[in-house]
Amino acid sequence: MPGLGRCAGYRARMQTNTPSRNTIRLTRRGRLALATLGALVAGTAVAVPLLLLGGDDVSRPTALVVPQGWRASQVYAAVDKVLELPAGTTKKSSPART
Repeated sequence: MPGLGRCAGYRARMQTNTPSRNTIRLTRRGRLALATLGALVAGTAVAVPLLLLGGDDVSRPTALVVPQGWRASQVYAAVDKVLELPAGTTKKSSPART
């Protein structure tokens, strides 16, 4: 039967020319799932620290920049304004100069 020899040779040739499986080939659905999972992980990595840091109801500034040349009364007024205290509170709480 001449047809069998030809099929056997074709099959042997196909087995020797198979591409290597060293690389992973994803389908379109697999790529979409992988991209969605990556976006979800990246979003979670950004959202969790923001949620943990933003938990304080009352946030107060940690620094006040005082420009050079401000007088003490201007500094006291700026501190009172930033801390939302009545005017003159900071000046009253500062130690008296001798």
